[in-house]
Amino acid sequence: RQPGSTAILWLPRLVAGTDEVVADRLNCAVAAALDIAGIRMTQALVTDRQSNAVKSLQSAGFTYLADLMYLSWEAARAPAHEVSEITFEPYSDAEHARFVDLIERTYDATQDCAAMNGLRPMNETTDGYRATGIFRPENWLFVRSGAEHVGVLLLADHGTSEHWELVYMGLVPAARGKRIGA
Repeated sequence: RQPGSTAILWLPRLVAGTDEVVADRLNCAVAAALDIAGIRMTQALVTDRQSNAVKSLQSAGFTYLADLMYLSWEAARAPAHEVSEITFEPYSDAEHARFVDLIERTYDATQDCAAMNGLRPMNETTDGYRATGIFRPENWLFVRSGAEHVGVLLLADHGTSEHWELVYMGLVPAARGKRIGA
């Protein structure tokens, strides 16, 4: 179980020669237990969409959502910084309602995992974001273009592993297509 009413399902590893039905039954039993526990979203990561694991997950009620691409960026290789009208303003608990409202607005007409929209209340979604890495309010940012808030940028420090994660970046519909994300 994870914060935000989510869970991660680690696929069963079967001993060689074990009937695949065992994996199907395990996945179905876990999915049923998570449903009973009120978990709204469970993810399972599969490296090969043609594997037996995909069929087993589908038999347990899982559906394909998206292909994930993990990218990395080395700070030492950063290009020259361009001057921009984009500014960033750190999150504060006093601005929580406004921040959550802005995140929710970035979900409007999104093409990024649109199938997930509305599956969880926004407070559960932000709880999940907050539980990623080490939460520091100064790493959750309002994105402003001129006088308007146009999006959010959520970063998480992963401490001793010496890396940061871009947890979520979203723009409101009116700000899209203007290279703000770049």
